[in-house]
Amino acid sequence: MKDMRVWEAALATSAAPYYLPPFKKTNTGTMYVDGAVFANCPAANAYAETQALWPNHAASLDLLVSLGMGRQAKRHHGGLQKFIPNGVIHTFTNVLIHQSNSNELWFKLIDQLLQL
Repeated sequence: MKDMRVWEAALATSAAPYYLPPFKKTNTGTMYVDGAVFANCPAANAYAETQALWPNHAASLDLLVSLGMGRQAKRHHGGLQKFIPNGVIHTFTNVLIHQSNSNELWFKLIDQLLQL
């Protein structure tokens, strides 16, 4: 990663599936996609990494910052329901909301950390 240029990192971290293609680093052939594919709320991953790196000091967390992008209001997809069987849109929407609800993940992490 030390040979990654700023513009390459920007393309790599912006490569959200369905919106932008994966970024391929030409000299290594490595493919990169948006980090939210793996962790939509990476604060929990960062905390787990501190536990792995410093197991004796992981519980003494002083500050954890997570910069979010807000959340999107639920939308009604009435027009599509004429063409798609009942329940498919509802199920698919619920899966997407569950997978992309970083606010909920953040608050769960905070609750867990406060119990330490």
